[in-house]
Amino acid sequence: MPEIKIACAGADTIDIADLRPLQDNLKALGEDQYQKLKTEILETGFAFPLAVWKDPQEDCVWIIGGHQRHRVLTRLREKEDFIVPKLPVVFIEAKDIKEAHLRVLQDVSQYGNIDRQGLYEFMNKAELEMKALEEKFQLPDIDMESFKFEYFEEPNVPNLTDADALPGFRAEDKHKNEASANAYLNNNIKQIVLFYENSRFEEVLEKANALVQKWDCEDFSELFIELLDRQIEIDE
Repeated sequence: MPEIKIACAGADTIDIADLRPLQDNLKALGEDQYQKLKTEILETGFAFPLAVWKDPQEDCVWIIGGHQRHRVLTRLREKEDFIVPKLPVVFIEAKDIKEAHLRVLQDVSQYGNIDRQGLYEFMNKAELEMKALEEKFQLPDIDMESFKFEYFEEPNVPNLTDADALPGFRAEDKHKNEASANAYLNNNIKQIVLFYENSRFEEVLEKANALVQKWDCEDFSELFIELLDRQIEIDE
């Protein structure tokens, strides 16, 4: 039977059967998330100790941090016949079970957000490809589609000062060529809004809709023309 590789050390090691999850249903682990974490563990090993608390009243060991890895390892052990060695752990202090629950919240709380430019620079240093980022990691702060468009794809946005940018579309005649603008936007609306602001598509679209109402535009094509006239960004 295949065996899980242990790639870290802790203050002690404990059998997986002797560990009790304290998180209950606080966080869910979907099938896609399970597969990503499973792949990562199988490829790189169990690389971070579990954070645990020894409960003197119940005479047991509760998991404080690392519940999703514990879930994956339990399923691999029970459903897929993997051998799971004793797991490295680090011990967390808590005066009672109530405080231990607070430690769980401290563990799952997120006190900072991933910065898009910082992620791009980190990927370059780690020599991490976009495909691997999408397939192996769960980064809820990052809209992967817009991030990939921003940093890894050439924007499909023509130079609107070029008469050949769109059939029959010239910058000086932009008001007379709504059909061309509409055709362009119908095919490239997502790229257009991302061109104006590096944030989640849904947020940009919401702002664009707000400007359509504010400026009494009929559609996004008219809004686009208005933006060209005003030469401002969509969030102003």
